[in-house]
Amino acid sequence: MQGSAELHMNPLLVVPPDEVPDRWRSHLEWVDMPAGMGATPRRGVVHRPAPALLAMILAFALALAQPAQADSTARAHLPSTFGGDGRILQRVSCGTRDTLWIDHYVAGLYIPRGANIGVVRDPAGAKAVVIRMINTRYLPDSIPEKWLEALQRETPPEPLARVRRAYRQLSDGDVMTIAYRPQTGVAIGVNGRRVAQVRGHAVIDAILQAWAEEKTVAEKLQKLSIEHPC
Repeated sequence: MQGSAELHMNPLLVVPPDEVPDRWRSHLEWVDMPAGMGATPRRGVVHRPAPALLAMILAFALALAQPAQADSTARAHLPSTFGGDGRILQRVSCGTRDTLWIDHYVAGLYIPRGANIGVVRDPAGAKAVVIRMINTRYLPDSIPEKWLEALQRETPPEPLARVRRAYRQLSDGDVMTIAYRPQTGVAIGVNGRRVAQVRGHAVIDAILQAWAEEKTVAEKLQKLSIEHPC
């Protein structure tokens, strides 16, 4: 056969056929692709990851960005608490971001023990998001525009550049943290190494607004707490 064959769902993510589990093969429809569509003609599955897939990047939206159900995968990969120095935060929501059978990353939201989910909006309350990468092969090459624009509004150029570099270098198993403390602001880190620090709560506010879209932040947070407890 000339050229290659690929499944058209939304052409963004291409998966070689030997990576497709048997249970999925009967649900896939293959069509011929003309030669020259890529550097190496091949057969594969094409699928678009969930739009929020990156939300992944740095900020509350990552974990708040509509995670899938809080399942055993997320619980197994995420700590139940976050923080130290007597300021322990409790995991209250988590989920696995996946596409078909591929787990991309897990994310969890952490707030003070006993606090209401609304503390995420409160500059006086600590909060954190922990994201553990599972499979980075199909992540976008750069932070998605929706989240990048939110970060650009409130993050100085130098810290933002470091965050963008850190995103591009993420590998399987890496852990990204986005933690807010009233005294110090937002700290973004990878594998325990601080990447950027931005004072104030404005970065969190910008990301929450981008995440909420046409709904209010309060409505989205309420839905998150009901549908994705952890």
